Amino acid sequence: MGDSSTPGLFNRQQVDVDKARAALENHVATMARAGATVSAIHDDVRMAYVADSSSIFSSKLQQWMQAYNDVKGKVDALHASLVAADSIHNTSEMDASQYASAWDGGGSGYYQALSG
Repeated sequence: MGDSSTPGLFNRQQVDVDKARAALENHVATMARAGATVSAIHDDVRMAYVADSSSIFSSKLQQWMQAYNDVKGKVDALHASLVAADSIHNTSEMDASQYASAWDGGGSGYYQALSG
């Protein structure tokens, strides 16, 4: 991760995580637009139509909204997990870099102190 055997590995992985996060965020925005459209249709149907068929249609729209909300909750949880994992990974990478430099701090690190 930054050593000479794997130059840029961390950066390539970070780019992939950033792309995945952006794609997921775009998908969530698309889902939100679809949910808002269905909700608006549902409101229009409830206000404009008074018939048995509109009750059935309204019921089906409510079922769709419930399924949508369930899926959106899971997608939101996936996004939160991805962001949290990315944060942990970045923190770990910085910690590892700091520990490595402490062991070999240009002659003043722990390794130099132990070797005399």
